[in-house]
Amino acid sequence: MKFYILNYRINGRERRAAIARTSEISLKIARKRAGNQPVRIRAGEADPLESKRAAASGIGTHVLRDLPGHKTTAMADGYIRAIGDPVREGRE
Repeated sequence: MKFYILNYRINGRERRAAIARTSEISLKIARKRAGNQPVRIRAGEADPLESKRAAASGIGTHVLRDLPGHKTTAMADGYIRAIGDPVREGRE
């Protein structure tokens, strides 16, 4: 597979961030997606790989906590009330 890649350096370390597969988008669109990332990287404002990792690690962990009143939160709260909290009771 071939990818459009954004090569950059942060703190002397070479990094490579995949933009997309070449079969999915054109070079023109890949350049638009990269946008002003090189400028932001040189200014020390952004690291695309760290941003991507931070976003990925937050998936699922904030959903139930940050959405009070959300249907899933209410369902989870009801379930925990019904069966107890296995983590706190040492049943996990």
